[in-house]
Amino acid sequence: MSKVAILGTGSVARVMGSLIDPNGLHFIGSHLGSEYIFQTGSSKRIIKGYQSSQSLNPSQENVQEIIWCGSSANIKQDFSKFIKPESFKGRILVLMNGLGYEKCFEEAFPKAQINYGIIKFGAWKGKDAVHLTSPPLIRISESTSTLLINSEIDIENSSDIQKDRLQKLSINCIINPITAMLNIKNGALMNNGTAKEWVSSIIEETIDFWKSEKIYHSATEYEKAILKTTAFTSENNSSMLSARINEQEMETEYIIGTVIRLTNSRSLVKLLKKLSQLP
Repeated sequence: MSKVAILGTGSVARVMGSLIDPNGLHFIGSHLGSEYIFQTGSSKRIIKGYQSSQSLNPSQENVQEIIWCGSSANIKQDFSKFIKPESFKGRILVLMNGLGYEKCFEEAFPKAQINYGIIKFGAWKGKDAVHLTSPPLIRISESTSTLLINSEIDIENSSDIQKDRLQKLSINCIINPITAMLNIKNGALMNNGTAKEWVSSIIEETIDFWKSEKIYHSATEYEKAILKTTAFTSENNSSMLSARINEQEMETEYIIGTVIRLTNSRSLVKLLKKLSQLP
């Protein structure tokens, strides 16, 4: 039986795992436990995943596809930890935040094996369960094939996946660092005076670039996109805040660093410095 290997240690990997037949799934990650409870409304499911601290042997495990959704802060470390790239000849679907990490994958795997996409979902972790507030949606290139098509995850084809990735980056570069710095959930972002000042500054300094890429037509449209996302994920901790809480390295390079290089945003430079000084 063909299997999908989910490489990642955070909420994305766990949500993905909850919606795939556990007989066709491998969890690979040092922070994953062996059992998870997921709840959507009154529906609850328990899934038992496979965990390994050893490198994955795709041929031995009959893995045909790898879904890479770990933190972009630790890509090269994860290569050596989870898999030997030369041993895998199947498909790789990369669903990570940010841009600029592509070289890491393309130095390890042939380009023909790699596809990039984005994932959107609302989820929050309660005391006894991870609650899904919306079904996961993956956007992938029209030319991409994935074994997830037969799962409970919604798959949507994109005619311009690079533009979709830029749009998600425009959201992440604001929500992630500000929530991490102020230690607030996504939903509190636009109700916090200090956070709103940061949001306004970053929008002002980056809007010309997003307009040139046809991501937004105006600063007002950009702000509305931020508001919509924070409402949709109001109970979420951003990935950077989660990393801060768990005392892990934040994925600053491919989110903040990339946008700084594209826009020369002074506010993002200041944010990056403040994040580096956090205890």
